[in-house]
Amino acid sequence: MVKKSELVTGIILFCLSGVVLFAVRGLPLTHPGTGFGPGAFPFIVGIGLVLLSVLLMVRSFFNKVVNERVTKMPLKSQWKPMTVLLAIMGYMLIMNLFGFLVSSILFLFVMTFIFGEKRYFVSAIYAGGLACLTYLFFSVWLKVTLPVWRLW
Repeated sequence: MVKKSELVTGIILFCLSGVVLFAVRGLPLTHPGTGFGPGAFPFIVGIGLVLLSVLLMVRSFFNKVVNERVTKMPLKSQWKPMTVLLAIMGYMLIMNLFGFLVSSILFLFVMTFIFGEKRYFVSAIYAGGLACLTYLFFSVWLKVTLPVWRLW
């Protein structure tokens, strides 16, 4: 008998890996002088996620189901994980268009709001500060090439 929870999780992770690979398709895998480009790590993560999700789906057909109890989560508690998943997918899709800094500020603003901060000004301060610190850490200090704003 198929273990439905593992099958559904495998399908969701497979779709997420497709979004990751789609989002990094335009990023170079190598960069002259530094070796790895901005697309190398996300590409490796996407391939790993594909392999692990396929493994989970295959495993769901061979595992024996022993008293798989279905517990229904209240609808109110289901919106947060789904919103986080959609926010992550959106973040990956807009990264190439708006660049790292703007995309990260938008993503972190949404995440702080999802996880309980209801004051927009405080969420904006958190998001802007953390995104700028992350940008400075990777771009300036580690000299990692990050996606840039492509609309200009």
